[in-house]
Amino acid sequence: MDSVQKFISENSHQFGYIMQEASRQWAAKNPGGALTVGPCKSFVDHYGDYHTILDKLQAIEEAKVPKKDVYKAVMSGHVFVEPEMGNNIEILTNVNNDDTEAEIFNFVDLEILPLFEHHLVDKDHHFFTVVVYAKPTSWQSQEGTEYGFDYDIQEVTKLEDLDKGAEF
Repeated sequence: MDSVQKFISENSHQFGYIMQEASRQWAAKNPGGALTVGPCKSFVDHYGDYHTILDKLQAIEEAKVPKKDVYKAVMSGHVFVEPEMGNNIEILTNVNNDDTEAEIFNFVDLEILPLFEHHLVDKDHHFFTVVVYAKPTSWQSQEGTEYGFDYDIQEVTKLEDLDKGAEF
């Protein structure tokens, strides 16, 4: 056993301090390649320390995890002009995570139609795909407490749009 190994074995209660000091001295001698308990110093300087990287990753991933009582649907359909009745909408597909039988997305077409009516100015139909987030809400009225849903509707124009997350 050499002197360094002997020193470390005799001071094992100070492993954290020994590693920090070794890292500090190595960084002083070789700033670009020094290990900082894991990745090299240049990686840490560019991306941040390990805990910062984990925090950033968690922030990105949290947006993809449905929050409690937030429901998501991917819908496709089309808006069209019906000559005698005006603008109308037809939902062709509706894939959602509503397992409550609350019929959360049954009337969302009334919220979607106004978002795409502007396409009907110069043509008689427009096909779309949207991601719809729904969150339960309640309010007080003369009748008492009433319940409904707030919707966040986002058009899908590229694949990345599927995981943007709700704006509530």
